[in-house]
Amino acid sequence: MHSAFYYELMSDIHYYLYDWNGARRYAEDGLEEVRTHRQRRYEGYLSLALGRVLAKADPPQVMQGEEFILQGIKILNDLEMRPDIACGYCFLGELYADTGQKEKALKTLRKAQSKFKDMGMDWWLARTEVVYSSLWKRAGSKTKARKYLQTAIDIFRKCEATGWVERYEKELAALQ
Repeated sequence: MHSAFYYELMSDIHYYLYDWNGARRYAEDGLEEVRTHRQRRYEGYLSLALGRVLAKADPPQVMQGEEFILQGIKILNDLEMRPDIACGYCFLGELYADTGQKEKALKTLRKAQSKFKDMGMDWWLARTEVVYSSLWKRAGSKTKARKYLQTAIDIFRKCEATGWVERYEKELAALQ
């Protein structure tokens, strides 16, 4: 179990450092290991991780990324891992936003947002607001992008996530 967690954590760290290749490598290696040892929960987590990074690392593989995320959501749903299912929907919404599938993104992000609110997962609620902002920025509405980004900043501040507040305050200033 510890090595599975290691792969998931390392994939996440590389993802947030924009090191798509590193994130992908850890997710792929971890997925191979957890399948060998039949660790379904981590198979779900690492499927989400691999799916979300595929679209970033290799845009032609967006459809495969979507498949991995959906597979991860299904595994986690079978295991009744509600918080992780909600994260899966956030990742899927981000994939749709990044690929210009606005309606799919909005529908999926609403689902994630609702689940995060129900469970009191504020940090993830803020991450969802960031994805909304990205979606509206891509759609050409700076006003909506700023609104969602400000909401994310306010939530991150409430969570005392100072680094995330600073990161998105810079992004907000660039949207002016």
